[in-house]
Amino acid sequence: MSEQALPPTEVLERLRTSAQGLSSVQAQQRLNEVGPNEPSNVKRRPALLQFLQMFTNPLVAILLIASFIGSVAKNYKLIKMMTTMKAGIDIIEEKERSFYMFYRQKFLKYPSF
Repeated sequence: MSEQALPPTEVLERLRTSAQGLSSVQAQQRLNEVGPNEPSNVKRRPALLQFLQMFTNPLVAILLIASFIGSVAKNYKLIKMMTTMKAGIDIIEEKERSFYMFYRQKFLKYPSF
């Protein structure tokens, strides 16, 4: 059973804490046991690798197949444009996710739960 489905008292028991939080001694002991509560470093992937990885997406594969079929039928410009736009949007979203994780690591003192 996950912590979200448990009563608060049982969650506090499992986490070895109380509603008032940890004492200074307990906090120092946990810091020594498990280390600081910091997010892990996020490695940014090069844009070319991001672009190539997008071709593993089934939607992109379907669009590429449709583009090939469309090219045989001499009506492929729209499908190629859609495939290119999707790849561009994916790159932008990946950069935004990387920026968010970088911002969270560097500027937020207490990460959200």
